[in-house]
Amino acid sequence: MKLGVLVCLGAALVCAQDQGTKRGGPGGRMVADLGLSATQQNTIHTVMADAQVQSKGLREQSRTLRDQLNAAVKAGDEGKIDQVTRDMANLDAQMNSIEAKAQAKIYGSLTADQKTKIDARPGGVGALMGRGGPRGGFGGPGPGTRRGGPPPAQ
Repeated sequence: MKLGVLVCLGAALVCAQDQGTKRGGPGGRMVADLGLSATQQNTIHTVMADAQVQSKGLREQSRTLRDQLNAAVKAGDEGKIDQVTRDMANLDAQMNSIEAKAQAKIYGSLTADQKTKIDARPGGVGALMGRGGPRGGFGGPGPGTRRGGPPPAQ
């Protein structure tokens, strides 16, 4: 899910100090652009790993709820659809909270100059993690968001 991409980007930030800057990878550019210290890179890695652990069970619940919703739709069970979509909204709120807290910890680890650079980028704080804001990406659109192709027939 999205948080997995956050962790991958964190690993890129941590590992790309030398290699990424030579290859021009996004993690390396971010490390070079912001001048992240080894301590900051370790903080980012730790925050992302913690967020991934916190959200693991939620990702599993999300898959289960999607399956339940599909079954309810096929059965035409409107009561179950209402219940499952409420559960999905609650789960989404929990994921948003974990992601926003991770962003806050990472942003808090930056110097004033680094924060200024991040704030000037499109997407602000979300740009640090390769996204534009809460649930806007750690890997793309949220559940139920279509990716490409024509819109469904109405």
